[in-house]
Amino acid sequence: MKLASQLLAAATFIFLMLGIVLVTVYPDPPMGAYAVLVLAAACATLGLILNGKQVLHFFTKTSTRQGANVAFVVFLVLGILVFANILAKEYSYRKDLTNTAANSLSPQTLKLLSELKQDVKVLYFNGAQEKERTEPLFKNYAFQSKRFQYEFVDTVKRPTLTQANDVKRNDTTVLQLAGTNKKVKVEGSTEEKITNGLIKLLQAKEQVVYFTAGHGEKSLTNAEDALSYTGVKAELEKQGYTVKEVSLVSEGKIPADAAVLIIAGPKSAFYPKELEIVAAWVKAGGRALIAVDIDPAANGFSKGSAQAAELVKPYGLTLPPEMLVDPLSRQAQVEPQILLGFSAGTEHPITKDFPSSTVAANFFFPITAYINSTPPEGITITPLVKTSPQAWAESDWASLQSGLVKFNEGKDKKGPMTVGVAVEKTNPPAEEAKPAPAAAKSMRLAVFGTSTFGSNSVLDKVGNRDLFLNSVAWLADNESLISIRPKEVQDG
Repeated sequence: MKLASQLLAAATFIFLMLGIVLVTVYPDPPMGAYAVLVLAAACATLGLILNGKQVLHFFTKTSTRQGANVAFVVFLVLGILVFANILAKEYSYRKDLTNTAANSLSPQTLKLLSELKQDVKVLYFNGAQEKERTEPLFKNYAFQSKRFQYEFVDTVKRPTLTQANDVKRNDTTVLQLAGTNKKVKVEGSTEEKITNGLIKLLQAKEQVVYFTAGHGEKSLTNAEDALSYTGVKAELEKQGYTVKEVSLVSEGKIPADAAVLIIAGPKSAFYPKELEIVAAWVKAGGRALIAVDIDPAANGFSKGSAQAAELVKPYGLTLPPEMLVDPLSRQAQVEPQILLGFSAGTEHPITKDFPSSTVAANFFFPITAYINSTPPEGITITPLVKTSPQAWAESDWASLQSGLVKFNEGKDKKGPMTVGVAVEKTNPPAEEAKPAPAAAKSMRLAVFGTSTFGSNSVLDKVGNRDLFLNSVAWLADNESLISIRPKEVQDG
């Protein structure tokens, strides 16, 4: 009996200490750690049953009471350690102390990770010598979400797994939705590439963004043109959209799979039938981004842009054919015709993540018109971008063409003025109210006084890229993609 009691006491002590160490040391203790603690409790219980009288006598002694105080303190400290470890696991916290926030993930990445509803298994293929350099980023993703599970795969030691995933080169990341065959493979391991791969993996269905063509709109193919939209096209594709052009003349309609239609700075005139097609499609619940362009040589809008401006009039918007100038732009070392754009507020999803400031510009808006708005019944208009108070609308085209402009009190409109708005149909007038089909969408527009804010020349400046992509995401009902996106890390 005595030997059995000694063995039980020793087992209790060993199991208890081992369990406490496992639970305290490991960030994610294995189930075996808790099993060890259960064994310790079982041994202790059995020991009490076998030695009931001796235990009772032991606890009535004075020396025992004094020793109990010491034991209480010891177990209290151990309990605090265990509790602190549990808190650290459940409510973990990290602080990036670098000046450039180099170890922080972008708001869009954090948003995606927080909204994960399925486990994502990530395999990163590279040589062993690259593990120390590349693994911290994957650890950061996994730290933010338990559903993001990654594994570093040494391509030399595990050639079978490498070949099974059709990996042709090192520095390749393969993302897969757990329990499915859906995979996305990206070459590289930057935050931008991993997050864009995650967006494509989580995309439920293909969404097509159409650009009107045939009227001198911004080019999607000429990368040599600083005013083209090849950068916008590439960025949209990174976000998981399919980008196509549509000729309204040959098609005779907006394609049925169009999630968003973009009219970007048309120069030449539309045929009346084309305008009818767009107007009817928008009225029926279509989603469109319409950006007009001032043509200084024409002393106002180009023909196509003037027609595009007419398309938005039924929704309470008017765009006077006047170009804005801002002397404040010189402080940013740009011409006065390149307007400094400021977020008009955080009320709308498109601009909610942009800081509101009257000093630091959020956007560059070259050669832009301004937008007046008077919302009709059932239409909500939200300003997105405004100018500085120093800006004005110049009506003297001779002065603009000579480069010698000045504000004329009583003649020129003074800032701040709105240069970008979001429009949404909310409650229709009572006489038009009808039960809508379950799949029907409400009309949405994003309207801008210039298309050049999305051109290659300024797309990567301040917040232009995010403004454009956020607008498309809102129009396409992809509000989970609305955020400030990670930027590509440049080598060197």
